[in-house]
Amino acid sequence: MSLIGRKHNSELEWLSTTWFELNTPVAFLEGFPGTGKTTLARELYARVESKGITPVMVEVPESEGYGDVTNDLLLDLAMELNFQGRSELADAVEDNKPLEQVLEQIIKDPILIIFDEFQRTMPRDSGRPAGGMAKTLSRIARRPNLKGRILLLSNRIVERARWSDAYAIRNVEGMETNDAVLLLTQLLESSNRLEEVPQERFSDIVTSLGGNPRAIKLFAAALKYDSIDEVIGERPELWQTEQRHVDADFVQQLERNLLERTLDQLTDIERHKLNQLSAFRRSFRRQAIQILFPEDKAAFATFRRMLIDRFLMEQHKAWFNLHPIAREIGANYLRQTPDLFKQAHNIASRHYTRHFTAQQIVGMGKLGGYFVEARYHLTHAQQEDELQNIAIRFEKYIKSTFGFHTSIPSEPRVLDEQIALLSALLEKPGVKRLEYYLARLLNERRVRNDLSRAVVHARRALGVNAPTACWLLCASLLHEKKRPWDAIKVLENGIEKISPDKNLHALYVACARLKSNVGRIEDAISLLKTGVERIPVEKNCVELYQLCGELMAKNGQVDDAIDLQKEGISRIPPERNLVMLYQSCGELMMQNGQIDDAIDLLKEG
Repeated sequence: MSLIGRKHNSELEWLSTTWFELNTPVAFLEGFPGTGKTTLARELYARVESKGITPVMVEVPESEGYGDVTNDLLLDLAMELNFQGRSELADAVEDNKPLEQVLEQIIKDPILIIFDEFQRTMPRDSGRPAGGMAKTLSRIARRPNLKGRILLLSNRIVERARWSDAYAIRNVEGMETNDAVLLLTQLLESSNRLEEVPQERFSDIVTSLGGNPRAIKLFAAALKYDSIDEVIGERPELWQTEQRHVDADFVQQLERNLLERTLDQLTDIERHKLNQLSAFRRSFRRQAIQILFPEDKAAFATFRRMLIDRFLMEQHKAWFNLHPIAREIGANYLRQTPDLFKQAHNIASRHYTRHFTAQQIVGMGKLGGYFVEARYHLTHAQQEDELQNIAIRFEKYIKSTFGFHTSIPSEPRVLDEQIALLSALLEKPGVKRLEYYLARLLNERRVRNDLSRAVVHARRALGVNAPTACWLLCASLLHEKKRPWDAIKVLENGIEKISPDKNLHALYVACARLKSNVGRIEDAISLLKTGVERIPVEKNCVELYQLCGELMAKNGQVDDAIDLQKEGISRIPPERNLVMLYQSCGELMMQNGQIDDAIDLLKEG
């Protein structure tokens, strides 16, 4: 703990003692990247474990365009809790129970849940989390007397507002100068480089690095291979602290400069292997590195040690993490080279798909976190067949994740991923809400034969319990495919099956418009009149009366159209937005020469 410093020890003491005495079950630990939040959390993990409190730590996955990562995060948490002997969340996955509710029950017991990288739940340029997890945590934060605790690590400053009043918020700053100098001294001593740096420069160096422990470690690692003049001399302006405020962005720029220098010293093979590891978006085990060296254990050990020695990778127990900037650089390189991108994700996928290779797998809820990562890598590797295998095995979770009202992702990569996943699962007709969601996804993407495929899945989604939106989507797709009569049949079928109190008026209106478009105005008018009689007036009949009147006028039945719309005005409750119906009826009366009557009607409205 001497490598962390006085400030960090003070925060650790508060977290491990004072916090557990307060009626504040959820706390934020905020601070700029590299200041030591994760190190503090790991030490807290060890302390509470020694007190008999069950600890678990998970990393919030990158949203990749989803916006809300709640489902994937809870799957990962279910797996990690199961490793600790708590199977409630894993069992809930198996039984299709709401995971958020189960989490709220778990936190009643003595337990510590740590969510690292929690800023990933926050929209861009926001200090406030969003999505289902934010709502769940808000409920938990306002419940006193809970024995459990949830710690949220964020490298983004948390917004101070009414919503955050229920949370404890602690800030982790850079180390004090004396502690930072001590850390640098110990690191240089351990690598026999203490004589490389004049003592009078220590203070300026750690000040330039903002007392940031991660940046200090990277600086010490750079001195293993270059002199201080070579490290600093390349960009001397970055190391001048006079009359300049050292903020997080500046420290990150310095850190990137150090890191790029270190990367330039790697061999081509080492750089290639590091880029391949950059495909992983979360912590990984040693097997992930060993996959890169299938028949050379010595080369694996040398490579692993080199990454750790240069602070390009850190190890905590059985888990490994790349330096976030090193991963960012490698991931960007992969994205610019499509073949290497697919190859890297294909290799990474093996680290997770190995958990799904048994002939029969039981306890799928215990493999949730592996499924999330396998799905991610297989999609990027374009391995649809392999994805199909694990998707079918994990069908229960997919059923609980996607539904009739699930929002469509905005990120193209995520759109492709979800389409690939559901296409694999729905090769044959499946759950109707999944069929409908896949049809919506295909309709959103619209490449190659997506519209034709969308029609297939939209048809499969139809049924007695299907929402009105399912019927409307199917009809819309058929109409766009130049199949208006098929679209009309779909809507007529929906009108027969759906109850009048289930937004049925929308089907009547859509069907009538299609019939009018193909020249069947009389049929359209008859259909709308039937709808007027069938649907209760409190269920928004305004549009039925309005459209029916317009079509009747178009068909030369102006007097009848006016009478029908007057009838609607007298029958429909005023709170049902009658403005449009008054306006439509008034226009028809004026067209029919009944100007005074139209004025009186509009005044009445």
